[in-house]
Amino acid sequence: MFLPQRSLHMVTLLAILSFTFFAACQDTGNKRAVTEHQLMHDKGREFQGLKRLMWLHNALGSVHTASSRDVSLSNAMWDSPKSQDPS
Repeated sequence: MFLPQRSLHMVTLLAILSFTFFAACQDTGNKRAVTEHQLMHDKGREFQGLKRLMWLHNALGSVHTASSRDVSLSNAMWDSPKSQDPS
């Protein structure tokens, strides 16, 4: 009924190797989970950045820049002081 001493050592060794292999397989899954969490974090940051850019674009939509002004109006302003020169 009892196993000989050598067989008991062999079964113990196989059990330890099996447990080690199982633990190594579990570590690979955890590394992948960390990578997936990093991917989701990066995706979230990109999404927040895009939302920020869209908000800024909408906020600046009503701001007038120098390139949108009428050129003839700016020329008239520069020409006015020359015509008022008394000399």
